[in-house]
Amino acid sequence: MTTILAPVDGSARAELALTPLPHLARALDAGIALLIAEADPAEAAQRAYLAGLADRYHLGGPGSVDLRVDPRAPAAAIVGALDADPTLLLWLPTHARTGAALRALGEGVVEAVIGATDRALLAAGPHLDPAWTPARGGPIVLAYDGSPGADRAADDAAAWARRLGTAMVVTVAVHHDGAYLGDRPATAARKAAHALVERLEAGGTHAALHVVDGLNPATAIPRHAAAVDAPLIVAAAHTHHGLVHAALGSVAVRMVRHATCPVLVRPTPVDAPAATGTAGTAGAGAEAAGTAGAERRHEPERRADTDRRTAAHGDGPGPGP
Repeated sequence: MTTILAPVDGSARAELALTPLPHLARALDAGIALLIAEADPAEAAQRAYLAGLADRYHLGGPGSVDLRVDPRAPAAAIVGALDADPTLLLWLPTHARTGAALRALGEGVVEAVIGATDRALLAAGPHLDPAWTPARGGPIVLAYDGSPGADRAADDAAAWARRLGTAMVVTVAVHHDGAYLGDRPATAARKAAHALVERLEAGGTHAALHVVDGLNPATAIPRHAAAVDAPLIVAAAHTHHGLVHAALGSVAVRMVRHATCPVLVRPTPVDAPAATGTAGTAGAGAEAAGTAGAERRHEPERRADTDRRTAAHGDGPGPGP
């Protein structure tokens, strides 16, 4: 049986992120565990606090919610729990930019957890809709760039689509000139995305391709997800030697800042081979790489142009708390 692990840090924002958990637990037929880190396990007040949250947010009757108090720092406590129990699904609220680096549940904790595990996690950002439920009716939005990590994330998205009985939208974000996508040529990503949609349809998952026009995928994709009432965004976070890769993995983390639905983040080492499930195949990655080779001579100019535009426009923080 799956257990949803929900860390809290005493903040109102982390507590508010507990609101949708009963809906998610019912959809997955899962139990719920609450975790508070950097606390004395012998201190009765901490368990009383967690028990009060379980009651206030209707997470389960007395004794039905697993209450965990861990003396370690948040990232270490979370990773330790995941390592000890393969049935856990992490629901990680984050304050995004407002959290202290690795102590409160800020982006630093998200990045540390992503860098230390290969387990997919559900990140609930500061603008999560409190009325969110997994049965919103819209399609799951897969953020796709043609990389092997994105193919792994596609397998996750297909599994969630089947579980929730909904469709998928394979979403590619390109600049307004259609020339460049994140760290990969847009032509390669589009070609791989078309092939992915065909494989998903052949495997019984209804899927469509959508191209969003935007300088920054971290804002363009959450905006599209909100427009189609998506229950979930799925994205790969590319890691290197236990750290979130600055060029690719951080896009998934930044999506969490802006999304009004949870973001399922799939950590993937940058040198990992492509997935071989229904959605992803090694062929997709190789096909994208072949097209990328034809465009590689243009990358320095495009990268410089991207840097100039990003510096001019920035990420753009989401609305204030």
